Amino acid sequence: METRDQRVQARGITQNVLVGGPGDGTPVLLVHGNCSSAGFWAPLIRRLPDGIRVVAPDLRGYGRSETAPVDATRGLRDFADDVAALLDDRNLFPADGPVIVAAHSMGGGVVMQLLADHPGRFSSVLLEAPLSPYGFGGTRDLAGTPTTADFAGHRRRHRQPGLRGPHPGR
Repeated sequence: METRDQRVQARGITQNVLVGGPGDGTPVLLVHGNCSSAGFWAPLIRRLPDGIRVVAPDLRGYGRSETAPVDATRGLRDFADDVAALLDDRNLFPADGPVIVAAHSMGGGVVMQLLADHPGRFSSVLLEAPLSPYGFGGTRDLAGTPTTADFAGHRRRHRQPGLRGPHPGR
């Protein structure tokens, strides 16, 4: 399948989106993980059958999308809101209906947040090694309650003097 980059203005930032297939094809959204971009999906996209409409965004700050702040107290909701705005773009998704979505790593957490916020938007979901929708461990619920006062995500445990080997409980 041939693809092209498309620049999309949504939620105050410019997002780069890899788009391929016919506009009336079965819509498939691909969401990449951390330290990656839509290019992660290139080997899969090359093997997709005709009749698929693939949309793979570079999340904010990744690939060719604009860098923009992320509010850690919202978990992955900033990313999810960006992707939700793309779902409403009729140039990307001409047919108004449910979308098939596949996601990897952090993208899985983004998609879980999308499922919570927009439950009727997807016909099927595939998550590979997903991260929590609460982010990288700094928050624990949909309200963004921090797991620690400094949003660090965990408390460091110190080994007792004289102990050898791995930390107890690991």
